[in-house]
Parts: sequence; C-alpha cells; structure tokens
Amino acid sequence: AAIGRSASAFAGNSNTLPSTTTAARRTFLTVAARRNSNSRSQQLALSKKHARMAAAVAGSRYIHTSKYTMLRMSGGADDDTKAAPFTTWSFDAPCETMEFSPLHPATVQLADENALVTDDADLVIVGVYAPPENDGETSSAVELTGAAKALDEELGGVLSEVLLEDKKYKAKAGAATAVTRVVTVGSDGAKKTTKFALVGLGAADKISDVSSGAASKIGTAIATACGSQKGVSTCTVVLPSSVSLSEVSCSFYSELYADNRFRTGDKIKTPAEDLTSVSIVLEDSDNTATSTIEEGVKLAKGIYLTKDIVNSPHNVLNSLSLASSAVKLAEESGGTIQTTILDKDECEKRGMGAFLGVARGSETEPKFIHMKYTPKSGEVKRKIGIVGKGLLFDTGGY
Repeated sequence: AAIGRSASAFAGNSNTLPSTTTAARRTFLTVAARRNSNSRSQQLALSKKHARMAAAVAGSRYIHTSKYTMLRMSGGADDDTKAAPFTTWSFDAPCETMEFSPLHPATVQLADENALVTDDADLVIVGVYAPPENDGETSSAVELTGAAKALDEELGGVLSEVLLEDKKYKAKAGAATAVTRVVTVGSDGAKKTTKFALVGLGAADKISDVSSGAASKIGTAIATACGSQKGVSTCTVVLPSSVSLSEVSCSFYSELYADNRFRTGDKIKTPAEDLTSVSIVLEDSDNTATSTIEEGVKLAKGIYLTKDIVNSPHNVLNSLSLASSAVKLAEESGGTIQTTILDKDECEKRGMGAFLGVARGSETEPKFIHMKYTPKSGEVKRKIGIVGKGLLFDTGGY
C-alpha cells in the first residue's frame, strides 16, 4: 500500500522521482517488515512485484539482474559507471569457467659459481646442521661447518654470535634464527647492509631422506623469512647439495600462495611482495640442480591449481566450470593428459543412475570427468586409477 501511494504521488510529479537505489531500498524495507508474516515464496513474490513497481517509478536506471535479486552486485546509486570486479559469473547464468591464481613472480635459481654469497643479496639464509642426538636427546650446541663456517669467518664471526645469543636454538629442520644486519662490501667495492639468518637443516644423516620432510620445511622457512622482512627483493640461500631442491622450491612457492581472485583494492594480499629472486648456492656442484628446481616449480603450480579449485565459492565452482578446467589442464599438458567429458545424455546411455540421481540436486547439468595421463615416453608400466566423488554442492549429509 505504501509503495502504491508513493507511486501515485511520484507519477504526478516527475521532478520528485526517487533515485534507483532509494526506490529499491524502499522495496526491500517493505519486504523485510513482512518477513515474519509471510512464507519465503510469498516474500519472493512480493519482492518481484515491488521491484517492478519501483522500476516503473524510478525509470530505466533500475536494472533487474535476475529473478532472485533486485540490486546490482556492486551496489550504490552511481554504480552504472563502475566495472564489476568479478566477471566470471552472474545471477542470470551459471559460471562456465574459473580463474586461477598465478605463481608468485619471484624466481628460484642456482647462483653463479663465481659470485660472492653477499653480492646483490638483501637477505642471506645459511643452512646449518643440527647437533647429533644421544639417546634421542640433543645436548651439544650447534656448530658451523662447511660453507656456513667459511662465511662466518668472512663476516668476522657474526654467525657464531647469532648462535651464542640464542643458546636454545637446535637447528631443527626449518627452524630459523632472528635476522641480523651486517654492513658488507660487494665485489664492486660498494657497501650495503645485508640481513643474515640461519635455517636449520635437521640431522645430517636425515637431510637426504625425503620422507623426513626436512627439505619441505626448509623451503617454507625461506619463504617465511623473505615475507617477514620488508624491502627484501633478492635472497641468497646457502645449502648442501644433499637437500632435495625440488622439495625446497615446491614448498617455497606453496607458502607464498595467495588467492586474490575475489579481492579488490586494499584487500589484495601479496606475500613477500618485494621479492624478485632467490639464488641457491650449493656447497658441492650438482648438474641436476636446475632440473630439480623446475620440477618443484611444476609441483607448486599443481598445488596452486588444487587450492584454487577448493577455495572457489559455489557460485563459481560447479560442474561446468570444473569440466572446463579439466579440459584446459589437458590442453596445457603438452599431450600427456587426455580429458573426456560425459554429459547428461551420455551418462544416461551408460546407465549411470546413481551418479545422475545425486546430480539432480545441482542447478547445472552433470559432467562426468575422465582424465588420463600418459608419460611422454609412451611407456606404461602400471595403471593406477583414482576416483573422486566431485560433489560441488551441499547434498545434505555424508
């Protein structure tokens, strides 16, 4: 009744037409006031009716985006001129594609053999072994050996002082010391302030054991140190060649993952935003180091993809967008992955009743995704099948 009287009054005076947002807000306030006395279906009917009336009064500026909503997603009276922040979905149609987070832009590479450890490095991280254990207990202090000892001598015992100040430090895998600032002189003779930190490698006899997780913890510690120190654009890491560099690079990038697909403005988060490169100095030469680093980068990309899919809200993640992501992954695999998508009709022909029964609860049609990986060599020694339910909506239980 209130909307009707307002419409009659405004219809006689074009100069008093309310703004789009004002008219729409009146509509929603009227519906909200009747929430306790109307069922959901009645409320929806009233919403539609009042929205049409408000649109007629307010003029063409009001846009009805779908049958479920009466306001623009971005909101505001002047949003006609603003670009919508999220373009992959709307209320009128289900999302058919997904966006994915890019890998952190910092590069991980082997350092030049002739370069000094402190050259062009804002932060230097040195790996140190944990002292040996006696009957499961570590009693002795951490000792600097190899490249760490040589660097300590070059710096006048600075690293030794770090250990003396933190007597409880036991160099467990991934455990880092506080950062110490030192004025260093580069190969060009220029002076600069460099930050130094020690990172634990764990026990020497377990460093090459991938199952111990030591290398993964080291990579995480490197990323954390780079992110916690402001203004660090370059980092040098000194490690023994026995460390799995694929695990180090993989965990390094995984720690720097940030999902900004649905964030705008100041809410966008970029870990270690100033970091551009990480150079790894190995105590012993390793001809396979570069390839193992790249292997870790590829694993990290897979982790980013997995996290993006899991983190996607369900107005973006549905059977259509997941299927298109599987197709895109196959296209970028260089021929090692083949993807086959079965739609509803093909599933019905195969008698996949249970699958189709569950899929009835979704607004999008079912997509049965079959992905097959074949090595580049083409030689198949063993076949392994992994089956997932792929539930993308609340089925009401487990």
